[in-house]
Amino acid sequence: MARNLLKRKTRRIDEDAWEVTDFYSCPNSEVDTHKAQLWPFIPPGYSGRSAPVAQVVDHEVDFFARTNARIVAQFRTLTNEEYMARYPNKVLLSVGAASRGERVRVDRAGKVISGPDDADASGRYHWRIVEGSNIIQRPLMVLRFHGYVDGFFTGVGSFWDELGKINSNIFVNTTPTIGSKELLFLRIASRPYRFNRQIQIVDYDFLWNPGGKFGRGIEWNESTIAQKFETIVAIVDEYDVNGAKTGNTHAVRSERVLDITRLAELYEDTSFASLDSWLDWD
Repeated sequence: MARNLLKRKTRRIDEDAWEVTDFYSCPNSEVDTHKAQLWPFIPPGYSGRSAPVAQVVDHEVDFFARTNARIVAQFRTLTNEEYMARYPNKVLLSVGAASRGERVRVDRAGKVISGPDDADASGRYHWRIVEGSNIIQRPLMVLRFHGYVDGFFTGVGSFWDELGKINSNIFVNTTPTIGSKELLFLRIASRPYRFNRQIQIVDYDFLWNPGGKFGRGIEWNESTIAQKFETIVAIVDEYDVNGAKTGNTHAVRSERVLDITRLAELYEDTSFASLDSWLDWD
């Protein structure tokens, strides 16, 4: 015998979110069957991400006719957290900011502020900070992928070896502004979901270096530059307090800047295609 819909209450709780309560009657002997059918059930007229899904399915036996039962099913559009828990292997992207201190030798205009003077071929003249600091704060963008993943190895273990690497793939399921950036995988943290320990709640943190011309960003393997210096050793005479030579000599070491630089490739790249796929909720 099919369950009979006695009444339906519908309430809009947000712009695209709904709450529906259905009241059914059915034979008492069929209660468990109908309750199981209602758990994945979506009320007619709703579909997609905003469709209300079962939150509570309860029943009570009719006091006067014990052969009948009434089922009350409460449906509601899931929040993002609830949706990811119900249908795991999905993540959301959020953006924050951080900074790191970086010591510089030249200022924005290219003037030397610390170390050997570029214009001095002899290596005798140096610049030294006497007030303030030549450590500047570089802004960084923090991208956090937060979600629910089915299985500890899938969500956590398979990413351990990727820490400290940069992405070789484009994140096609984000905006073009973010998806094409080179990101450094910095941190992973997880904890089991309270109702199902098989499901892991995971945060994946990446860094983007937003410097560079017109804010296009600096690739991580182009963010560290080494410059070549030449060591110069000169023999100088020793003088006494009266300005006379003592007959002793000393070797004095200095450095001269050469116009030779190289990039330091410090980061290995890898694909984060699985993480990108979890951004697709369709």
